[in-house]
Amino acid sequence: MNDLSEHGHPGRIYGPRVGSGGKTARFEVFTDRISARDEKGELYTLHPGQVRAERSGNGVSLESADRSFALVVTDREGVDALRQDAPVDIREGVEGALGQVRRARGRDRRWLLVAALVFVLLGWGAYVGVMAAARAAVDQLPISIDREVGELAGDDLIPGVRPVEDAVVHDAIAEIVARLEPHAAIEGFEYRITVLDSPEVNAFALPGGRIFVLTGLIREAESPDQVAGVLAHEMAHVTLRHGMRSIVQSLGVIAAIEVLIGDLAGLSVLGVEGVRLLVEQGYSRDLESEADEEGVRMLHAAGIDPHGLARFFELLRGEEGASIPSWLGSHPELDDRIATVLRLDAEYGGTVVRPFGFDWQEVRSRVE
Repeated sequence: MNDLSEHGHPGRIYGPRVGSGGKTARFEVFTDRISARDEKGELYTLHPGQVRAERSGNGVSLESADRSFALVVTDREGVDALRQDAPVDIREGVEGALGQVRRARGRDRRWLLVAALVFVLLGWGAYVGVMAAARAAVDQLPISIDREVGELAGDDLIPGVRPVEDAVVHDAIAEIVARLEPHAAIEGFEYRITVLDSPEVNAFALPGGRIFVLTGLIREAESPDQVAGVLAHEMAHVTLRHGMRSIVQSLGVIAAIEVLIGDLAGLSVLGVEGVRLLVEQGYSRDLESEADEEGVRMLHAAGIDPHGLARFFELLRGEEGASIPSWLGSHPELDDRIATVLRLDAEYGGTVVRPFGFDWQEVRSRVE
């Protein structure tokens, strides 16, 4: 080797012999030595039995016996050359130093994983805390916010579906709602009824009390008690403010922050999208169960047979291919919900039923 500045592998020389800052160098590996030249052409030689190998970052440092200089190699090809071609004792020292590098990398990866896990847990804890605080704050909001959200969303929620203007149909539904309304868990909601010409067996109430009844429900129901059971369930969602809670939950942290900082205008705008998601996806299992129980309580207090809701569940369960709304097809399953209705009615000691003032068969005939 005549000129190591043009051959060999890149490295760097450090130590008292070089001075502060070190110098760039190139080195070559021989069976009896390692030779390096710095940028000014000065030669440095490492002999077997006189070299101490240590980890240096992600590479190795080979220090001379007199500690006057050390060759630091981080280039991968240079490290491989040391492992393959250097004298035996130097190769062993290099392998030991590289083992330190691997162990350090493993520790670094473990610490990174731990740090990432801590970050995720802290983030999740903050998210859960914000969401829990927001759900609690929903109960403190004025119910005028519920009404505003429901009104903004309701106007274009079912585009192209024709309202039914028949007074007999509308008055019958209004009478059912009027019987249930005094027994709602929270007073102050204003229930506005819209009957829509649609074959879907469904009814739903938006936050604030706007109620939509589809004619498919009226056609399928064998008695007004069955429709009353569905409406009691939907009104329970309103009075328990399930809609607003679900909107905050589905829209996540942004909606939660809007609630916590009291930005009611912002919440109203966000709520419109939340209502659309709510109608499409329905409520959670826990909220559906809570609405079933509250609905039975309202029916009992209003003198309407709660068995009507159970019979309506049974009717739909036996309908092959029926267009069943999401809240009826969700968990808990219909068998469990039927059992819950019957159990609650028995716990109330049965219901003293008071008849309605309309002919249900006539109401049904108006939507055939």
